[in-house]
Amino acid sequence: AAGGAADGAATEEVAMEVEGGSDGLGATDLAGSSAEASTSETSEPSASGGADDSVTRPVQVLSWVLRFSRMEPVASDSTLLLRMAESMGRLSVVSEAVWKQAVDMGAVDLLDALTKTDDMLVQLNAMEIIERICVSRAQVEYIFKSGMAAWLVEIATGTAPGAEQSVGGGDALLGGNALRILSSVCTQGQSR
Repeated sequence: AAGGAADGAATEEVAMEVEGGSDGLGATDLAGSSAEASTSETSEPSASGGADDSVTRPVQVLSWVLRFSRMEPVASDSTLLLRMAESMGRLSVVSEAVWKQAVDMGAVDLLDALTKTDDMLVQLNAMEIIERICVSRAQVEYIFKSGMAAWLVEIATGTAPGAEQSVGGGDALLGGNALRILSSVCTQGQSR
């Protein structure tokens, strides 16, 4: 019974942290409602057949995942951060509207941060997530604007895009995957 009380207190503490919302994500609770959504929702279903929920729910979950990714022990555990980035990647590509909100709230920045680590396994997993999120032109454009595409080029060739001369060959372990993912991302961006 003592463990259950401790778990309940921890859940309540997390719920309070999520509701507090000092990072501009909006006041949300773990039951799945937000202050904005609850004021705009009525007891009748919307004429669009719940289309608002197709954006609202993924964005709420994205905000929770983003918040949890900033808490300890997650913030200092690369495995947990990768799981959070994977979750954010899957949720953010639900629709163009969700993608836009994910970018605006900084949810995709976690993936960019993972590309800057010295841990090759984290980088390899970040590459795979980059490939999975590029399902439309908006995501591909983001990959290029954010510098993640330039990072892939540098890993593949050993040279930063636009550099006057090469500083060496590409990364022996990551270079092949970086080139494959870069070509896949570019192809996906053209096909949609």
